[in-house]
Amino acid sequence: MKILIEDADTLEYLASNGRWTKNAAEGKSFGATDAAFQVAKKEPIARYNIVSYISQTRQFVNLDHGRGKGHATSPAWKHPRRRAGITSADKDSRAPRNHSHPTPAPHMAPEHRPSET
Repeated sequence: MKILIEDADTLEYLASNGRWTKNAAEGKSFGATDAAFQVAKKEPIARYNIVSYISQTRQFVNLDHGRGKGHATSPAWKHPRRRAGITSADKDSRAPRNHSHPTPAPHMAPEHRPSET
């Protein structure tokens, strides 16, 4: 089992040589989560995860997370609201509407249409 620092934006792991790698097996193993946490806080990354990597089963366990010294570098298109085509201008358009005077549906029989009182 290895304790690794994962860049939460790129999903890369800090390697022993100070570079980042996509291969968890090449990641630098820290002796304890606290040691990894102290190093991760100083790294020039925006967000990180401290993960336990079990190489025999290729499983990850997220142990902790936080922010490094870097700024978010993720492109705007990666943001979930941007991917869905929702912008802050659309915020009001998603608000519930007040339909106190609904328009009767044309496919409804007159006796089933809402009354207009």
